[in-house]
Amino acid sequence: MPTSPRKVLCVLGTRPEAIKLAPLVRELAARRSSFQVRLCATGQHRELLDDALRAFGLVPDCDLDLMRPGQDPAALLARTITALGPVIADFRPDVVVVQGDTTSTLAGALAAYYARVPVAHVEAGLRSGDPFAPFPEEQHRRMVDQLARWLFAPTESARQNLLREGHPPERVQVTGNTGVDALRWLEREAQAPAARRALDERLAAHGVSIDALGSANAGQPPRRLVVATVHRREQIDGPLEDICAALREVAALGGVELLMPIHPNPDIRAAVDAALVGSAVRRIPALDPLDFVGLLRRAALVITDSGGVQEEAATLGVPALIVRPRSDRPESVAAGDSRVVGHDPELILAAAARILDAEPRMGTGEGREIFGDGRAAVRIADALAL
Repeated sequence: MPTSPRKVLCVLGTRPEAIKLAPLVRELAARRSSFQVRLCATGQHRELLDDALRAFGLVPDCDLDLMRPGQDPAALLARTITALGPVIADFRPDVVVVQGDTTSTLAGALAAYYARVPVAHVEAGLRSGDPFAPFPEEQHRRMVDQLARWLFAPTESARQNLLREGHPPERVQVTGNTGVDALRWLEREAQAPAARRALDERLAAHGVSIDALGSANAGQPPRRLVVATVHRREQIDGPLEDICAALREVAALGGVELLMPIHPNPDIRAAVDAALVGSAVRRIPALDPLDFVGLLRRAALVITDSGGVQEEAATLGVPALIVRPRSDRPESVAAGDSRVVGHDPELILAAAARILDAEPRMGTGEGREIFGDGRAAVRIADALAL
């Protein structure tokens, strides 16, 4: 054990990073004799990031506020590396912790490397096998894994990916996914009566009555909730139109209420609005993490291109259709909890109809520990304390 608290700088910039680093930041902060923690937000996704930080009661020690409208990944990467230099020089951390595969993740790892500070990568080893799907995340995470001293793999499959690439076994540890830690906390909070009422009121403002879901009316089958999310940049040119065509058909199925929280990315929003005009798909603003988990718990089916949502759905026991050519989370696919359906509208519709016909009720909220047992943050903190 170090004689003085180990100084840990956690760098994040997006909603998924905030959600998945929150359990670790809180765990490290609770061990005051072992760690001195500083949280730095790059501001890569301003609105969604702030919602996620608020959900977990986190306040960044520094906020770089770097994102600009229309800024491409290369410009953001350069600005973030430059801005992180003085932060690292001032705090002089013993380790820089990054999570996942965003531009902020890569910038944090590179800035630490340039300052000769060891890097810890949370959620290391995920691979799709295609350098352009997800883009640019697939190459980001490969580069970050090359820079990291600690490789915290969420699953055994991720660990095997790292070992096949030649990473030293002593640097790789299977911890489970910190997203499961976060989900279990959010799930408890979402079940509180006040949280349920708040979600119901927000949905009612968009013409959605959750109370009517799961009940039969006048001989009709029970209405089932389908939640859809699409946000990946590689979907915009072509695939997104096909996905939306499928969503139109799913929403037209009898007894289905399809809700689609819309990512604030203006390109995604414009493309979705154009493709779904006149459809029965109910588009609503992006929800904060607490509301989204509350909504997901009530779903009979999820249609998504998000790896994080895929993990959450499997953990909550909600079937998921993955609208990507391949998944970098093969565990839930192998277990039968998720199915990769790509972009073909007919395949998506057929798979959705099959699941909904076999699932006349909402999600049970009871899944399996495919991606973790809720103690990943504890294991990571233990490893960093050594």
